[in-house]
Amino acid sequence: MKIETTLKALKAQDWRVLAKTMTMVESQRSDHRLFSWDLMKKILCDAQLFHHSKVIGISGPPGVGKSSFLEAFVPQLLEKGLKVAILSIDPSSQMSGGSILGDKTRMTQLAAHPHCFIRPSPAGAKLGGISSKTREMILLCRYFAFDYIFVETVGVGQSEVEVAQVVDYLAMLISPGAGDDLQGIKKGILENIHLLIVHKADADKKVQTQTTCHHYQESLKVLNVNSVPVLAASSLEKTGLVEVLNTLEQYFANYEWSAASQFEFVQNWLKIALEEQFLQQFRQNQALQKQLATQAQSLLNGKLDWPDLYNSCLQEMKLSTK
Repeated sequence: MKIETTLKALKAQDWRVLAKTMTMVESQRSDHRLFSWDLMKKILCDAQLFHHSKVIGISGPPGVGKSSFLEAFVPQLLEKGLKVAILSIDPSSQMSGGSILGDKTRMTQLAAHPHCFIRPSPAGAKLGGISSKTREMILLCRYFAFDYIFVETVGVGQSEVEVAQVVDYLAMLISPGAGDDLQGIKKGILENIHLLIVHKADADKKVQTQTTCHHYQESLKVLNVNSVPVLAASSLEKTGLVEVLNTLEQYFANYEWSAASQFEFVQNWLKIALEEQFLQQFRQNQALQKQLATQAQSLLNGKLDWPDLYNSCLQEMKLSTK
């Protein structure tokens, strides 16, 4: 694939090329990594890149129903003739490294819609709810000019807030009865959200839902983010979805990307890209891994200082440019 040909196909909204390009961007092959870098460099030069798509993070603990919520909510956007992309992050096994990538099977109606693009990606060793290539996936979707881009996280806890750095708007889903007042005021992702949705708020959970909404409304006041709306919704009974859409549209009615926001996004992207490259070199350096085993024994014998270990690791890695 050539850069200019790929850019033209993306501008022409060729869905097949978009999927193929995403596969190359996620690839670990050296030639694909170079292709990805050159492509991102070209895309970031587009002056209108950050002025069309609305990027929304859908976060929450595993089992809260993020895929079910999107399956019920997104049709409202599609009925308006809007194009929607869903970037779904799937957990990876720390033993085999594999991922099921099964979120698409939970959204069967959306997967069959001609204006909805769903891309599951493995989280890999990445923490924070997203994958190491989520930023690149978002840039590709922005360049493709989707109206809405949803990033469905892997299922995050309270300290995993990296998704907030890559989206314009972050919604967090919780279940009725999810914690008490103390649980609610724990710092972390709650300090970064724009909307909290008590999901699975079915009719038979009315009391639980009301109690949970109250707890989190009070907790958000303690965290000084009392401007965050707390809404109840049920994907099963199709309730509360219109209110969520109205809240989103009201937020984006006056939202506009600034030059400072664009610069911060690019700066964070460069930082993460470098960190990933350094970490990959560290993990793949077999000589260094063997050396660490020897150093561990030296440490147990009281014969190793931190500066010595640090300097020997740097010397072994030689900061390869390959």
